[in-house]
Amino acid sequence: METQTVRIASVAVQMVKCPVGEFDMGSDVGLPLEMPVHQVNIDRPFWISTTLVTQELWANVMPTNPSTFHDSNALPVDGASYDDAIAFCTSAGKLSGHRLTLPTEAQWEYACRAGTTTEYFWGESQADAVKFGWFDMNACGRTHEVAQLAANPWGLFDMVGNLWEWCDDVWHSDYNGAPTTYGPWNTRAEEQPRRCLRGGAWDMDVFRLRSAYRSYDHRGLGTSRFGMRIVMAS
Repeated sequence: METQTVRIASVAVQMVKCPVGEFDMGSDVGLPLEMPVHQVNIDRPFWISTTLVTQELWANVMPTNPSTFHDSNALPVDGASYDDAIAFCTSAGKLSGHRLTLPTEAQWEYACRAGTTTEYFWGESQADAVKFGWFDMNACGRTHEVAQLAANPWGLFDMVGNLWEWCDDVWHSDYNGAPTTYGPWNTRAEEQPRRCLRGGAWDMDVFRLRSAYRSYDHRGLGTSRFGMRIVMAS
């Protein structure tokens, strides 16, 4: 995979280029909120950060650190609401000279799957989850420094576990009427306070580490289970 380093303030952020392609989004064997499975066309490449936004990066962009777990700069920033994440993207974009955003749900799942079609990006074995994500079986009730476990096939770390990741989509309870392109599904965004979350967190069970699993929360809420990663247009 093609990579590049983007400098935001004094921090070097590693990005991976996700290529043009198509994939089946959702799951036939998961929950109704993951259905129906539908083909999505990623008709333009995009760059996505190889890790969650760290506390080091956050501190170089934002005035305060909302994190509950803050004993290392290499920990992912937690406690960020959707609105906080949007503000971070705006400020970080100005510092970097690039347009930075949250991933859409389609971009996130495409990047997480990394060309795979199994329920988990490493295959079907739940036992292998401990190699790739921090969750209730190995996290010991907290976040962990980024990039300590194995990456997915495209070189992205912590795509599942550690922290839920905000996506730039209004929450819909299933995929009926979902767009077939990479863009955010933001129908009536001004009326809808709920935004999408992906990937599961340190307190989640292995079922929630599946590539298709999705959740949501209020855009103004930040908890010790919420974080983010960034996307840049190619």
